[in-house]
Amino acid sequence: MDLNDIWCFVIKHDVMVRGWALIFVAGSGLWLTSKRLKLADANHLADTYTRAIDQIGSVSSTVQLGGLYALEELARKNKDYHWKIMKVLCAFVRRVAVYDSISVTVQAALTVIGQRKVHFDRPKDTEDNVAIDLSGAGLREADLIGAKLQSAKLHDTDLRSVKLNNAQLQKAQLQGADLEDAHFNGADLTGAHLERAILKDVHLGGAILKGVILAGAKVEGANVQGVNLEDSRLTQSQFESTNFDKYTIPPKGMTNPEATTSRGDSENP
Repeated sequence: MDLNDIWCFVIKHDVMVRGWALIFVAGSGLWLTSKRLKLADANHLADTYTRAIDQIGSVSSTVQLGGLYALEELARKNKDYHWKIMKVLCAFVRRVAVYDSISVTVQAALTVIGQRKVHFDRPKDTEDNVAIDLSGAGLREADLIGAKLQSAKLHDTDLRSVKLNNAQLQKAQLQGADLEDAHFNGADLTGAHLERAILKDVHLGGAILKGVILAGAKVEGANVQGVNLEDSRLTQSQFESTNFDKYTIPPKGMTNPEATTSRGDSENP
């Protein structure tokens, strides 16, 4: 190898080294930029969350609503904040909803909770089950149509005249809840706990009541016309105190006096 070849070799490799160096520097710059953007985004989310929390603590309903809507947007877009926000909203409802009529802000919070992304519910890095907790709240006349309340803690809650049509209430904890004149038309109450609950004049048309536990529940006047109660856990006396008709299917092992009478009338014209 002569001097010219050596010089060409040095130049060629020098160009390669410089090229790799430039690539490394550019890559490092992009990495640092990405880290800075992520940090800025995290700081922005934290600021949004903190500001919204401050807003819902305001005495102004208008300011509270602004905070609630900000939290809703953050929960929908960021899974890491989702469950934290749901717990905040539940605490807000339990603290504020203590009057006979539902307020605009409480209804807004309930709407956010009921329409949340359920698949975001499980907190990161945990196997623990989670549940919406509205226990003991005063939710009379609230609109929870279609709400996602699977396994929700609703025991001892005032749910008089509440609208829960088509709601998802599988395994919901409704022990001791006051459900007088509540509307559950089309709701799924599979495996729900209604021990000691008050179901006077409740509307259950088209509701799914498979495995519902009603020990000690007050069901006098509950509207179960046309409802399939075959897999519910009612006693005969409880069943006969409800507002049933000949189309109501009674719990297993029980009879429907209305259906028996209807058959007797048809057999003896």
